[in-house]
Amino acid sequence: MVSGSEWLVASSIVVGDGSPPLRDHAVRIDGGLIVDVIPAAGAPADANDLGDVTIAPGFVDAHVHLLFDYQPDHEVTRAAVVDSSRDRLLAAAIQHGIECLRAGVTTVRDLGDRDGIVASVRDLIEKGVMLGPRIHSAGTPVTITAGHCGWLGGLADTPDDLVRLTRTLVAEGSDVIKVMASGGNMTRESNKLLPQYTVQELRLVVTEAHRGGKPVAAHALNSEAVRRSIAAGIDTIEHCGWVDEHGDPDLTEQDLAAMRAAGSVATLTMAGIARQLLPDPDDYNEAARAVALSTSRSGGDLYLDNDWARRLIDAGIGVVLASDAGVRFTPFSGFLDTVRCGMVALGIDAASAISLATLSAARALREEHRLGSVEAGKVADLVVLDGAITEGSTVIGAVREVRKGGVIVARSGVATW
Repeated sequence: MVSGSEWLVASSIVVGDGSPPLRDHAVRIDGGLIVDVIPAAGAPADANDLGDVTIAPGFVDAHVHLLFDYQPDHEVTRAAVVDSSRDRLLAAAIQHGIECLRAGVTTVRDLGDRDGIVASVRDLIEKGVMLGPRIHSAGTPVTITAGHCGWLGGLADTPDDLVRLTRTLVAEGSDVIKVMASGGNMTRESNKLLPQYTVQELRLVVTEAHRGGKPVAAHALNSEAVRRSIAAGIDTIEHCGWVDEHGDPDLTEQDLAAMRAAGSVATLTMAGIARQLLPDPDDYNEAARAVALSTSRSGGDLYLDNDWARRLIDAGIGVVLASDAGVRFTPFSGFLDTVRCGMVALGIDAASAISLATLSAARALREEHRLGSVEAGKVADLVVLDGAITEGSTVIGAVREVRKGGVIVARSGVATW
């Protein structure tokens, strides 16, 4: 579907580039693209005045797992993926994509496929067969035997394995290559506080992915895995866990300098347990809050827990805000709470947090030329939020309307296509 020409007037427009919101402006869309962004006084008399709302770019969630069903226990979520048929997982991925749209997320980067299921959904959405967000699919993650998410099937233990698997993923049409630089929470046989690959091994993945024009994302929950990822030239470092083998904070000035020089970007994943540390989470869950408090270094203070991310930003290092939707306690419908977590964790206002989940995220996906901001020439992926976001505001209203390519695909949480 391609939209016709239409003017939208709003009290506020968050461009997505980190600049202060534009007050009383209008957006003209035509043929699925943004054509003009001008003061409301210049819009025609028959413009669609949306009233006291904010128009923002469609959110770009750079870290999701469309196959996962966010059960309260890692083992249950894992078993559901391992034991389910392809058809069931295909249906789950389709449904979760629709849930993303309802939450204002028009683009996702999926970092955990199995058997090409998410890639199939991506292709069907692109062809207009079904409703869903734009999907960047990593295919099956690259990991070691007994490594994180090895149960998805992407095992590579030797240099030859790494080269062969990466080349295969590129040939199969993966948009990004995901490598597990450390163990992880969802894989009991792995160790999240130790690295899984050497710098040389990670560099093989990077070399082959970049040869095919694909970026590389590395899951890294400890500082040694992060350091190796930086040294190997990894593009985005997921979670970016700056802790040593004992789980203690471990980020040095040398690390900051190395990461800045390499140009690696950190993906700050604000999943369900982080959302429970908000003063007023949209989806309070007693069990999730108990887990959140038990895993928080500070005893439940998001700002203190994420001092490392603020240090990265202060050092001029790119940070992207994402959800990790699909993992425990993290439904796809809660992206606004992920953005709110970003505000609290980083001590920033709403417009700044939105920028980390729009243009910054689009840049990490190499899509900044067409997505991620409300600017002329960009695709008209837009989310309309209740209330006017102003400079310094720390309140984000509910999603009222979602447009993908200018076409309304959801209103007040209900899909319309």
